[in-house]
Amino acid sequence: MVTPMITSPIPFEAVCPKEALDFPWVVFLDDTQDPFSSLTQLVDFYCPTCDCHRTWLVLIDLSGRPKLSIAYGWKDQDFYQENGFDKKNAALLTQGFLDPLGHQSEDSEALFPKIIKIIKADKDRLNHRYELFRKTLAKNPSKYLNKKNIHNSYNVIRFSKS
Repeated sequence: MVTPMITSPIPFEAVCPKEALDFPWVVFLDDTQDPFSSLTQLVDFYCPTCDCHRTWLVLIDLSGRPKLSIAYGWKDQDFYQENGFDKKNAALLTQGFLDPLGHQSEDSEALFPKIIKIIKADKDRLNHRYELFRKTLAKNPSKYLNKKNIHNSYNVIRFSKS
């Protein structure tokens, strides 16, 4: 059974800042002459109160503006059904979807197929970051839980051309 979430998802970088800084999830949206024009970063968020093996990912541009938000679960459908999701939602989670509660830009639907393909190809990265998030959080949960607006931080690596 899935434990009800008491707090909002927390960005990986808030719990594991060194790992987030050392290994940012950079995505180039196209192959243009100026790579910075298509440079974006995926910011991953995880549940601090349950062990649900799912993430919310926000794709941000150079200025830190969100371009799309995706909900995704990298385990198989049976895992989510065994943990309280009905068949339809378990299937949807394993496919990934644009999060209706997250930020979406006018380009979200067009970007989604490319971004979800990148995410699905890197399940090991998600699992590693999730496990590190859970392990770090378990050492000192009060440091991270119940902080107002931590989920809105987007305090990630800011790219510059210089």
